[in-house]
Amino acid sequence: MEMSTLKWEPAALNFSVALNKASMQQQLRTRNTSSSNVAYTFRVQTTNPKRYSVRPNVGVVWPSKDVTVTVQLPAMKEYPSDMNKCKDKFQVLTLPLKSEMAEKLKSMSADQQLKELTDLWASSDAKNAVVDKIHCSMTFDSSFRMSLLEPGTYKRPDAEVLPLITHATARATNVVRRISHQRCCARHAGHRPLSRAAILGTTPVCRPAGRLHAQRDRQGSGRRVDPPLCGGRPPTFR
Repeated sequence: MEMSTLKWEPAALNFSVALNKASMQQQLRTRNTSSSNVAYTFRVQTTNPKRYSVRPNVGVVWPSKDVTVTVQLPAMKEYPSDMNKCKDKFQVLTLPLKSEMAEKLKSMSADQQLKELTDLWASSDAKNAVVDKIHCSMTFDSSFRMSLLEPGTYKRPDAEVLPLITHATARATNVVRRISHQRCCARHAGHRPLSRAAILGTTPVCRPAGRLHAQRDRQGSGRRVDPPLCGGRPPTFR
């Protein structure tokens, strides 16, 4: 039986991860260039089957035909703990089909082919398969960086994310946080919040919260004054 001459590409898959959003689809591709008109069956396995969606994971590569396997990550509610050092791997097992089996599969429906191929991969013939290993890696979706600039988004990202934010994005985020800080202090002091233009034209200096509270108490408020949400000092983003 002829050994597999199929070459699967690419040699590594990179997944762009964003919370609550399915990642971009990655594809494994191959072409049957066998000169002896041999069909091949393949099977895709992964070290982390609960994490990835693979379609199809079993199939046939007919002579002079191309096959594409789609691999996708599902939507995630939190970033994987191994995101920076992902050790997940895929392996594609390829096995040449005997001419009798190939002719038999051609006359079957898709469901019948799947059952027949599943039985083939469960047999002892699978030990002769050629294995191609595909490595995986993960990166943060670029849209995550821009989400920091959206209105109402002022939470400091996790420490693992900070090094991935560019200096330009950090400076722009500082502007947003400065505006939020100044308006927070103005509302707490009972003043009308400054406009965006006025805030950007001044240095974000805030009187200490303790002094502000003492002045309000001397005015006869007669009640406890809670500190502003910002803590009374301008935030920094580094």
